[in-house]
Amino acid sequence: MESSINRVYDDLLERIVNLSLLPGEKISENKMSERYGVSRTVVRGAFHKLQQIDFLEIRPRSGTFITKIDFEYIRSAMLLRLALEKELMERIIANPREKAVLIKKLKESFEKQKSCVSGKEDMIKFNRYDNEFHGAIYDGHNGTDTKGLVNSHLLHFARWRNLTLKYDVSLDEIMSEHEDIIRFSEAGDIEKLRRILDKHINRTVYSIFSSGEGFASYFK
Repeated sequence: MESSINRVYDDLLERIVNLSLLPGEKISENKMSERYGVSRTVVRGAFHKLQQIDFLEIRPRSGTFITKIDFEYIRSAMLLRLALEKELMERIIANPREKAVLIKKLKESFEKQKSCVSGKEDMIKFNRYDNEFHGAIYDGHNGTDTKGLVNSHLLHFARWRNLTLKYDVSLDEIMSEHEDIIRFSEAGDIEKLRRILDKHINRTVYSIFSSGEGFASYFK
């Protein structure tokens, strides 16, 4: 049963993060049981795991809802992410072997992103490759599982980022900044790298509010 619970959990989590299931949306055990072809007990187990990482809210006598986005939490997660990426990039670039491996992975992810925007935009794939691009930084230093230590924070940040990508942020700007990250990494220019990471991460946190109203229902 545990494998079935994890399968349903993994798919629901991906759908929540990529906004196939929207913040505040109501879901039910019965419908999910039918969708995945499993028992309600399995779905209940998956719901419980999602509730533990604050992606589901179970309200007695009302139902189960996708949690809304907590902007203050996102601001804290952003600070954590920014500090980690800066520190990790500095350490990786100081190690020639780790630097070479990281740049190879960044370029591979960058090329995948280019394939998503060269023709018809595929936002789900673009988001996946964007997460892969930044995930390479967390995996890049001496085999340390830094990403695992902050995984739930990054998932909440990823949902926020996917919202900004879907509704507001220019993909051309993201691609340009990713290209700069690769270029400054290759050059070993720590100062420019820190500045571009500041710009790249901070802009996505606040950008959606510049596009006007229409998203209030997605936030706590």
